[in-house]
Amino acid sequence: MSRASLLRPARPGLRLEQGQSVLLDANTPLLSLGLRVEAGLVRVYLPSPEGVEITIGFLQSGEGLNPETVLRDWVGLEALCPATLSTLTPADPPPKAGEGVGDWMLELLLIRHLNPCEQRLQALLTLLVLRLGRRNGAWYELPMRLTHERLAELIGSTRVTVTKMMSRWRETDLVAYGDGGSTGLRLAPALVESERLVA
Repeated sequence: MSRASLLRPARPGLRLEQGQSVLLDANTPLLSLGLRVEAGLVRVYLPSPEGVEITIGFLQSGEGLNPETVLRDWVGLEALCPATLSTLTPADPPPKAGEGVGDWMLELLLIRHLNPCEQRLQALLTLLVLRLGRRNGAWYELPMRLTHERLAELIGSTRVTVTKMMSRWRETDLVAYGDGGSTGLRLAPALVESERLVA
């Protein structure tokens, strides 16, 4: 079972601190109608019987999770920064099936079919920064830093391989970590805007 706590809450919302994970029973009232992220950034994952977390997408403020998109008994949520989620009511329009996590699942699946591994990592970082990040001066910035282990899971590789690639990119000034204690990751335009991403 995952390191996340198991929850079957009956409250209309949820607050997660940075790094906190929860597993939600898909049949609980908290999730059965859908969830909307009111603030923050959340990684959505599915637990597997082997204890592995399979990332299926990310949700930011204003985006929702449609339980029909997931079709699993349990759904995991990890706050990448402090996050507040609210339960949709019957009066709220449900999140559309093709939005949010559904889009992420398709994009992540396509990335896993790129070759070589370096192209998969580059495509993943580009997707993350274009969806969740912003341009700031000479860099593109991600608001969070994913571990090398998490990046490896997302691209179907190993942590060692990801660490080698990130180290090489860091030495050539293609990636950098945020200044002043920032947890973010900075990407050079040459990495994000490269034509090498075309399969």
